[in-house]
Amino acid sequence: MNGGTVLKCELQLFCVLCMVAIIRISLLESANATVPVRCIASERLALLSIKKSLVDPTNLLSSWTSEEEDCCRWNRVGCNNQTGHVVMLDLRPVIINRGDSFSTVELTGPQFPTWLQSQRNFSYLDISNSSISDAVPSWFWNFPSKLRYLNLSFNHIYGKLPNPSVQFYTFPAVDLSSNLFYGPIPRFLSNTTVLNLSKNTFTGSLSVICTVADSALSYLDLSDNLLSGSLPDCWKQMKMLTIMNLENNNFSGIIPSSMGFLHRIQTLRLRNNNFTGELPSTLKNCSLLELLDLGENKLVGNVSAWIGESLRKLIVLRLQSNDFFGVIPSTICHLSSLQILDISFNNLSGPIPSCLKNLTAMAQNRSFLHVVSDEYTYSYSYWNGSDEWSTEYIAEYFDYISVIWRGIEQEYGRTLGLLKLIDLSNNNLTGRIPKQVMSLFGIISLNLSRNSLIGEIPKQIGQLKALESLDLSHNQLSGEIPESVAYISFLAVLNLSNNQLKGRIPTGTQLQGFNASVYSNNLGLCGPPLPKCQGERTMQDPSKGNNIEEGEEWFERSWLYAGAGMGFFVGLWGLYVSLIINKSWRYSYFQFLNYVVEWFYFR
Repeated sequence: MNGGTVLKCELQLFCVLCMVAIIRISLLESANATVPVRCIASERLALLSIKKSLVDPTNLLSSWTSEEEDCCRWNRVGCNNQTGHVVMLDLRPVIINRGDSFSTVELTGPQFPTWLQSQRNFSYLDISNSSISDAVPSWFWNFPSKLRYLNLSFNHIYGKLPNPSVQFYTFPAVDLSSNLFYGPIPRFLSNTTVLNLSKNTFTGSLSVICTVADSALSYLDLSDNLLSGSLPDCWKQMKMLTIMNLENNNFSGIIPSSMGFLHRIQTLRLRNNNFTGELPSTLKNCSLLELLDLGENKLVGNVSAWIGESLRKLIVLRLQSNDFFGVIPSTICHLSSLQILDISFNNLSGPIPSCLKNLTAMAQNRSFLHVVSDEYTYSYSYWNGSDEWSTEYIAEYFDYISVIWRGIEQEYGRTLGLLKLIDLSNNNLTGRIPKQVMSLFGIISLNLSRNSLIGEIPKQIGQLKALESLDLSHNQLSGEIPESVAYISFLAVLNLSNNQLKGRIPTGTQLQGFNASVYSNNLGLCGPPLPKCQGERTMQDPSKGNNIEEGEEWFERSWLYAGAGMGFFVGLWGLYVSLIINKSWRYSYFQFLNYVVEWFYFR
């Protein structure tokens, strides 16, 4: 065999071996692709132990059985398909509507679940609203580095948060709201995408958020705590921040100018703190703002013209209970999407701008639903037991505001878009009520009370068919109440007291149904529910009047019949007596009767 033939055989053998290798690799990959890694046996046993501490009356966790060996296929469990470790465990209470009944699955509490100590590979954990009334054990805070989502909200968990030296693989979402945590905010929580610590009793300053050079934080809610001090001036590094809520704390000092670098911010809530000074002009750079609530602070200065010029997407603007002065800038009228304008309890002066008619979102006379909302999607992937990976949505956020409605403070969340109101009360506004405002057909609450407004109530006020609350009290309004007010069908709250109104209150079921106090201290007003107008006859009950008339008519008829009967009796008796006494009359009378009978008979 020559060299050429040997080389040819070797090449053929090499090709055959390559083909065999390729086929072998393909078969192995195919086998691996179709047979996922099964769950770890110890974790499977731990999950079965967990089930014993759950309330599951309708067997929503029926797949958690010893017969099904692969716990990765169980409901509300997710595994890593390479290691087999449980990485997702969703034990939040879920209510499922099944026809006319509801099914739930929940933790029993009140102890913190100790079985979590053996689960150190999870990336998603939700045990919110689980009736836990306990301190968090120290071992719990040794989070796995791949944690993506943690939710312990709506429990009664108490204690001080530690500061573990955990290095997260990704920036997780953490929700510890509505619990009893206290103490300062630990530094490790600044490495998050979503941080909700609201409705606890945390204290101290907010300087901890400045420890991250390039923050991924997009949602920050620290409301309803006991935080204090000045806000740090490091907001320039919060480039992703979209929602920030710091209301109902004890923060003080000025609003930092670096907040103007929050170019993605949509909701900024600083209400009910002790902020002072003027609004930083840099806030005009936050052009995506939809909700700005700075009420109940100690802010001063003019209501800035740049609010209307630069923040054109505003839906809610609340500056109430501050020390703003000057006139209401006409640029406010550029906010065509505005549905809530509240600048009450300030020191504003001058007239009400007639251009408020340009707030066209309030002119919608139908249910114009524009809810300030954001759906935050934090995807985590896990094996769902159906030969595929699943992605689930974690969080959803809806803005809300609290308003005094019908004398009671009420919170509007998902229905916030239905609330359309203007509140300019408790200022020093002068001049007349612009009739142009009466074109805001969709407004449901108008409060102009406690100012120095003069003139008549615009006759066009009846065009506000959706109006449910109207307060014009404590002004110097004069003239009569327009008749059209009686045709505002949904009007439930009315106050026209302490003005100079006169004339008769228009007749209408609703207007007469209000308490007399809503018309009080108007010396010229009269008519129900106030005393009758001068020269007006006392009104009678129609039913009583009819009874009187019927009685009088019966009485008159009775006398008529009695008189006729008496006359007939007297006449007949007189004729009878005459015929008996006078013989010639008696003869003539019977002769006349005989003549009449013959005439009728023979005719």
